[in-house]
Amino acid sequence: MRFALTGGQNVLWENPELAGKTFPADDGTWHNIGGEKLWPTQQKDYFKKYTGHDGWPPPWPWDAGACRADPIANGVRLILPHDARFGAHIVREFTLDDAKPLVHVHQYIEKTEGPSTYMTVWTVCQANNPVTAFLPCTDGKFFHFDETSPQMQVKPGCVALGRDEKRGLKIGVRPDGQNGWVAAVFNDATAERQVMLVQSHQVVTGAGAAPYPDDGLQAELYTSPKNFANYTEMELLGPLTPLPAGKRLEDDAVWQLIPIAGNADHVGIATAAHREALDRLR
Repeated sequence: MRFALTGGQNVLWENPELAGKTFPADDGTWHNIGGEKLWPTQQKDYFKKYTGHDGWPPPWPWDAGACRADPIANGVRLILPHDARFGAHIVREFTLDDAKPLVHVHQYIEKTEGPSTYMTVWTVCQANNPVTAFLPCTDGKFFHFDETSPQMQVKPGCVALGRDEKRGLKIGVRPDGQNGWVAAVFNDATAERQVMLVQSHQVVTGAGAAPYPDDGLQAELYTSPKNFANYTEMELLGPLTPLPAGKRLEDDAVWQLIPIAGNADHVGIATAAHREALDRLR
């Protein structure tokens, strides 16, 4: 629910209307608390198949259920509630770096019972009103879920997504062996500077690799309408694969916060941060 430099502003959006509230049971409603969360499968097709909901809301234990928290060296282990519909639960370990604003997230879905279910490690970070958010896009090609918008802008090395006044916008990029990150830039009024959040994961390609969700996307951005809320979703998607009982599905991530100047090379900084992240993910 909070990720920030010391004394800085939280880069994660928190829903002020739900502050301090908990939701101990599944009532079929999406209680969008904010922060960062992990969903277990593709929204299209599989939400309905396994939960009975018509594509929405996301499964309650994975989105608004209370975690068990255990201390580990330099961090915390969160264990999300078991969901009998999937026969699985999630384990996430957040470990702080000793020297820099970097967090290694070791995370996996653990399948303990029932028939195989199609699952993916799909993280959704609701960023708090960033100045810009962007995905790596070396060839200028990206996927848009609805009609195009002037808020979708292809720039050298990336595609950026802004926010519309009345409608949500969503884009994604496919794995190409070079990408694997998503980034956002924030104005930090407490320090009169800008801060970049870079989230990275290891992209899996080649023969025998499982396909990615949403017709092959490994990272996505969604911007909420300005008249609804002030967040941008930074999403990293793991391969979508049938998971049998007794197996785990992993997709670790690295989060980095980087102070930057106003005229900084955003893509260059994000790319360099991603290279550092890959050294930790291998």
